Amino acid sequence: KSRDSFSGNSEKKIRTTYIGLKAISKEEAEAAQEDAIQKQKKTQEVRALLTPDAPIGEKLTTAANTVKQVNKTPFLIAASVLLIGGLAFLVTNLGRGETSLKDGEKLFADKKYEEAARVFTAAVELNPVSAHSYFMRARAYNKLGDTDKALADFSKCLNINSTYPEALDHRASLYIRLGKSSEALSDYKTLFGSSAEKPKLYQLNNAALACRQLQKFEEASSYYDKALKLEPKDKDALLGRALSETGLKQYAKAIEQCEKMIAIYPDDLDIYVTRGWCFVQLKQNSAALKDFDFVLKKMPNNAKAALNRGHLYNQMGKPDLAIRDYDVASKADP
Repeated sequence: KSRDSFSGNSEKKIRTTYIGLKAISKEEAEAAQEDAIQKQKKTQEVRALLTPDAPIGEKLTTAANTVKQVNKTPFLIAASVLLIGGLAFLVTNLGRGETSLKDGEKLFADKKYEEAARVFTAAVELNPVSAHSYFMRARAYNKLGDTDKALADFSKCLNINSTYPEALDHRASLYIRLGKSSEALSDYKTLFGSSAEKPKLYQLNNAALACRQLQKFEEASSYYDKALKLEPKDKDALLGRALSETGLKQYAKAIEQCEKMIAIYPDDLDIYVTRGWCFVQLKQNSAALKDFDFVLKKMPNNAKAALNRGHLYNQMGKPDLAIRDYDVASKADP
């Protein structure tokens, strides 16, 4: 092993000839470290280009600046050419995807749901990380009655953005239609906890309905109370509040709630049926019959009133009258 002598200017560069390695000065080491930091920074900027929601102009600017500032060795120049080519292809696809998305939204607004779904599919293929493209295609499928595809696309949207408020809202509503109350309630809780906007009236009523279906009547009542603060005369919230009281076996409170509703909505027959059922639970048979008779006089084929009056007649030992009402109920609602 041989070494070169130290140079007269004390740079102390040592050469190990048998493997061709070269020791470097402190200044050279610091320069190399700074170069590595700058390259890492540029790598991070390039990765940021893949963010789907970043503006296209910003993507192009970042790409151009990255290529300009990298070390211009032949290898890196070639890599830069490949990089900008790939980025150009990516940006082009993203641009085409955004165009398809806008075209699909126009078709959706014109109620051309089949065409819209096809165009949204093109948008998804061009930009598979666009949460909004999946969301709009899900809405189109939902309008077409294809609930399985709609549910799948709402879920894909939420896999990309777990707090996308419109997707949570639509998927929760769809879950309620499909009888999946637990999933619906979970989505509404996520929505209420993550959205900066206050819950809307229908969202609170839907969340309360999901609670009732899960027999979580106290929680349902709390949602109905919030809904009634937004709109004190909302029929769904008022009736739902009364039905929650029946679930808690607070029949007197439910009757009181129904009477408040009758003062506002005297022609709503569901209120009388609910109050009549509460009277049955309290063994106030005469009051219950009066409510059921009132409903069936107004609407002879009201299945709920006929069924409940049939149960009452059966309890009162009047099977013939019970059978007559059961027959009416079965024909009205097979």
